[in-house]
Order: sequence, then C-alpha cells, then structure tokens
Amino acid sequence: MAMTLLIPPAVDFVLVLLVQALFLAVVLRVGGSTNNEQQLIALAFGLILPIAAIGLIATVGSPLVLVVDLAMTLFFRKLWRMYRVPVGHPTEPAISTPSGKGLSQIG
Repeated sequence: MAMTLLIPPAVDFVLVLLVQALFLAVVLRVGGSTNNEQQLIALAFGLILPIAAIGLIATVGSPLVLVVDLAMTLFFRKLWRMYRVPVGHPTEPAISTPSGKGLSQIG
C-alpha cells in the first residue's frame, strides 16, 4: 500500500512501529497491571518466537544460532516456572456479595 501511495520507506517504517506500539499498549492495558506475570511471559514468548524461528531457518548451518535459541528457550522456561501459579491457588480475587461475605462463606 505504501508503494501505491508513494510514501517513503522510512515514513512507512515509523508508522508501522507506531501502530505496533499502540497495539502493545492496548494489550498490556487490557491484561491488567497485577497478577498477570504468566500472561506477560506468554505474550513476550509469542512475540519473540516467530523472530527466533525465522532466524533459525535463515541460518540453519550456523551452530551459534542453535545456542542462542536454546538460551532463549531456557530463559523463558525459567521465567515460566518462577511465576507459575500453584495448583488450587485462586488466580482471581474472590467475588464478594453485598453482605461482605465471599461466595464460599455463604450457606
């Protein structure tokens, strides 16, 4: 589309970066600001994985790329385990009723 509008590549690049930054800001705002570490790690991994895969495919003959991809995978694995929510732990705040008691305390 930029070619048909005769927009210089630098302007197109800046516009793409601005749109992506806006999208990322909206995603982070929707995700909340507390108790969302696992979701942010998954988001970061999802954003980086395609770049790593393309880099791996483009330089298949270089063993250095394998080391870097392995380091990235181990880093995200460590983060995922560090911020893992224990089984049975509530991930959302308890819903309270008008009486002030939680739903599990009613009855």
